[in-house]
Amino acid sequence: MPAPDRKQLHGEMEAASNLEASEFAEFRDIAIEVPPGLQGVEEGLRQLRQLFEFEIQSITTRLGTVEKQLGISECQNPNFKNTSPDSSAEKVGTVKTEDTSTPVRIEESAWNIVLVLGLEDVGWFDNVFAVLLVLLNLLMQVSFMQILLSEYFMGEPFETSVQSAKDWRTSIAHDSRHLDLAGTSLVSRVCAGDGSLILSTVQATLVGQINDFLGLQATEFAFNFWQPGTLLCMLCILLWSLCVYKELRKIWHSMEAAATLPKARVTDFRDNTIHCLSYSRAFALMITYLIRAGLASVLLVAGILWLARTTSIEELMLNAVALNAILDVDEFLFEGMTPIKIQRAIRSIEPINVRYTRRRSQVESLVHFVAVLATVWSSYLLLLVPLCETMLTVKHELCGGQRDFVVAYSSETQVSWGVRTEDIATVRASYEFSPIERAVMSYKGTPSSLQEDWPQTIHFSDDRRTFDTDVARTMTNLGDTYPFCMETTVLLETGQLHQDPALQPTVETFLRNAATALGRPNATTCAELADLCSSPDARLLRMTCAETCGCTDPESSAWHKVQSQGCSGICLAEATAKLQTAECEDDVVNHTGWQSFWHGYEGAIIGHYGDRVTTTQFFGWIGSIAQDFLTYGCPILQILPTEILTGVSWCDGHPQLFRPLASMCPIQCGCRDGRAPTLPNGLRSYCPNSCSNSTLADVP
Repeated sequence: MPAPDRKQLHGEMEAASNLEASEFAEFRDIAIEVPPGLQGVEEGLRQLRQLFEFEIQSITTRLGTVEKQLGISECQNPNFKNTSPDSSAEKVGTVKTEDTSTPVRIEESAWNIVLVLGLEDVGWFDNVFAVLLVLLNLLMQVSFMQILLSEYFMGEPFETSVQSAKDWRTSIAHDSRHLDLAGTSLVSRVCAGDGSLILSTVQATLVGQINDFLGLQATEFAFNFWQPGTLLCMLCILLWSLCVYKELRKIWHSMEAAATLPKARVTDFRDNTIHCLSYSRAFALMITYLIRAGLASVLLVAGILWLARTTSIEELMLNAVALNAILDVDEFLFEGMTPIKIQRAIRSIEPINVRYTRRRSQVESLVHFVAVLATVWSSYLLLLVPLCETMLTVKHELCGGQRDFVVAYSSETQVSWGVRTEDIATVRASYEFSPIERAVMSYKGTPSSLQEDWPQTIHFSDDRRTFDTDVARTMTNLGDTYPFCMETTVLLETGQLHQDPALQPTVETFLRNAATALGRPNATTCAELADLCSSPDARLLRMTCAETCGCTDPESSAWHKVQSQGCSGICLAEATAKLQTAECEDDVVNHTGWQSFWHGYEGAIIGHYGDRVTTTQFFGWIGSIAQDFLTYGCPILQILPTEILTGVSWCDGHPQLFRPLASMCPIQCGCRDGRAPTLPNGLRSYCPNSCSNSTLADVP
């Protein structure tokens, strides 16, 4: 195919260009040549528009005149938007206003009754009642605020508990009168959380609250990382702060919305829209909002102080919820008491647009963050940290240091006496019922007591007067109450009063009490308890089992063979009677009673004076003294006639500790030289009748 000629191509391009130019010229001619009828239509529409605008302006002017005559102020609706198609600038402004404003709804609250009061067609009583509701709301919140801030409600600062703890620990906690049946001190029971306390329950509750608040065990006295009370208190303070800040934010928005409304002589409320506020109503609203904000601020401080003084972790949440109810009083009154028409008027008010820019939003968020952070942080540093430190101090004062001892003061001797008590943890770990607890278990008849066969140990008195007398009896007085030796007369089958219907149960009750006191509650005979007769605490056993324990034997060990230690006077008289046939000699080195006496020397002295006597210098000599008497017998009485600790004569005996040794060493004790039947200390002389110059024969 031959190539196209250049001239031919140029000609075709010019032809195409001319064709386009002719078409454009034809189109332009059509656009210009408009029929004359259309121009007349446009002119008519323009004239009609001008006439319509003139009529609208005339009607608006007349309407304004009528409103003035009727007392209705002419207000511009703040929510009105000019949508005229001829004003593009107003359109742009409207779009910007919508983008930078937010609608604020009127709260359903008794505080806002002022906003619509007198604007709705309601009766006079509804208006009066609505005013009373506003005043009642104000009165209730002011009263709550006053009560919260009063010292009667807040109570004394927790710091005062420190001095109270010191006073209690010094004057009551270690009083010997408050020992329990298990022998533990009051302070040890309080600090261990003993639920059976009837004394110092306030202190026990306080210790429990401190342990729960700080997350401590009963034996811990240092802060732990985990403190549930501190955390919960901070959360409650934060919750309360958020409630108040929500209230303050609503107050601020309401104030701002009221401030944006135009002001006039009369309030204009039409079509559920507030077009303008009267000056008096606007002033009343502002005063109401300021009072409301002041109450909320004071309640914020009072609530935080109250929560920070709540030491019970169980009450913290309840207190926080109770505080929130105070702020809701206005809503309760609105929902429950406000007249229906006033309620409907407040609920139907259209939201009011308030300018809200992006910068303002950021500033408000920053203010919220700073307010919450400042409230929580200041509450922690200024209130909770000192509270926790004070709590720990109170616990140290209540439960720190030595707890296992009690004291008593003797006004007669002017000496403060003390005794170490049982450690409550040890008692609980290996606890056995005390004698009196066993007595209660044997008689109370509850399901727990019926699970075991408890020995009956209670000896019932006839009446209250007799009961008081029996409780106050001494060992000597109790032994003298029964004019017979219990074991030989009642317990032994050969006894004259064996199986006596009145005496047999009584003596058996004494025997069971003696066995229980010595830790063998299941023992039923004297033989089962014979090895305990020499115990310092076996007083009742020696009274009940006098023959088994040697009270009726003049040659038995002399320790505790006196009335104050359980051997009754009638049983000791039986021992004295046996001396009528005893020989007047001092050959006792191989006698069982003599050896038992000196082998029990140390134990008897410790039982009489306590363990502290072992630290004295004199106690170190006891072993050598006892050995000398065991080796040489009665002649040592010439060298050591008196007991080194008590200072009493071995031959005369000690009314609280041992009988005279004259029954075993009559010659060295001067029985041949004539001794009175009764010694100056009230004890019998125990001289055998066979001694030539003895006056024992004259003893009845």
